[in-house]
Amino acid sequence: MGEVGVLELTCHVQKYHWGKRGPSSLVAQLALDGNHLESVDESTSYAELWMGTHPSCPSQVRGTDKTLASYITEHPECLGSGVQAVFGVQLPFLFKVLSVGAPLSIQAHPTKVMAKKLHEARSDLYPDSNHKPEIAIALTDFEAFCSFRPLQEITNLLKGLPELQEVLGPLVEQSLSSKAELHTWFKAVITAPAKVFLPQLNKLTERLEKNVETVGIPQELASVFLRVHKSYPNDIGCFVIFFLNYVKLKPGEALFLAADEPHAYIYGDCVECMACSDNVVRAGLTPKHKDVETLCAMLSYNSVPLSQVRFPAVSTNLQTCCYSPPISDFAVNMIKIMPNTNFLLKAIGSASILLVIQGEGKIGSLKLHKGSIFFLAAEKAHTIVTTSSVFLYQAFCPV
Repeated sequence: MGEVGVLELTCHVQKYHWGKRGPSSLVAQLALDGNHLESVDESTSYAELWMGTHPSCPSQVRGTDKTLASYITEHPECLGSGVQAVFGVQLPFLFKVLSVGAPLSIQAHPTKVMAKKLHEARSDLYPDSNHKPEIAIALTDFEAFCSFRPLQEITNLLKGLPELQEVLGPLVEQSLSSKAELHTWFKAVITAPAKVFLPQLNKLTERLEKNVETVGIPQELASVFLRVHKSYPNDIGCFVIFFLNYVKLKPGEALFLAADEPHAYIYGDCVECMACSDNVVRAGLTPKHKDVETLCAMLSYNSVPLSQVRFPAVSTNLQTCCYSPPISDFAVNMIKIMPNTNFLLKAIGSASILLVIQGEGKIGSLKLHKGSIFFLAAEKAHTIVTTSSVFLYQAFCPV
């Protein structure tokens, strides 16, 4: 390492169809300013910036042809003894920035047991055998669907959705008061044949477009439905959204998405950290493969009030707050440093990845600016000297 304990990284961008286009994408801005991209094209979608060792999109040690994964293999002590004891010689998390311009799929991520089964059966669809709990921290105003609504809320919404009642058929006459019943209702909708749901979907769309203010459901939800439908006009996922909480995050607010919990991002930019996996089980709002049976079987069917959906951060000092989910794979620090400050980034027992969202300065002798990404070895403290306000995220393993 040129600076003891610090490697600057070159990271790569995924250009999925749902990403924001051109310079409107924060992913594109960070990648361009951080010299991860040479240029940005107005018509290209820049969806995700990946930071880590996952083989689908591995980061590299800047100025070399060496991947971060190969560096870690050669220098396992950089991970920290606690990380090695639990996870072996591998970085246990994957760090990302997402710029969401169109809704992502309705999806969930498997447990380790399920991931192993899926990978063995369909490695083309499920590329690894790891679980994928994740946290999303808003960088801009951010919209998502997350977790099932309370059952009474779903029942109340249905009263203003005769079209969805038609899709559910006789089930509407029965109560919705348990996880088992929610499973039955959800599966009935998401597996409904096109000849059943498409006429009702078109009918609902026409009704909402005529008068969005008097439709029997909240106006905000009706507007979101129309936006989703515009992106996926023939997709059963447009009906599924009425089962899920619609949440709007302000910058700094977060969602923790445990295994087997349904979610779909709608719009905005976020930092995302997850276990080192790319396993996604999709069932709607996507042109990709839909594994509806697996999704229906794996979901927890927990109902969560909207007031409990956000995941809180805990302040650790004046400059830092920490998002630490109830898992050992990852946690994330958000760090805000004033201009012209010498800030001590304390040593931690885990290797970490540091992402600069804005600002300029130095970490040791290395320049630091918007889009800079660094790998920090465990047990090493660093001084960051700022020339302007600096905003950072640091992903690490809390073992």
